[in-house]
Amino acid sequence: MPKTTETLMGEIDADALGKPLPRPIKKAINQIAYARARAYQTQLAEQLKVEAREMLSDGKSPTAVIQELAERDA
Repeated sequence: MPKTTETLMGEIDADALGKPLPRPIKKAINQIAYARARAYQTQLAEQLKVEAREMLSDGKSPTAVIQELAERDA
């Protein structure tokens, strides 16, 4: 299982014996976390597009598709 940024930060903090992280490390961690979040968002959007096309081809209305996707992910 991949480690989350919070887990990695906790391990780095523990390794530093409770000393605060240097600003460049904190900045790099935030940039990595942001990049991962964007990649996940893009992947999820593509998956939802495929599912929406399938529902439309099954004869569902655009409103029903939006409602179903929103309810499922809520």
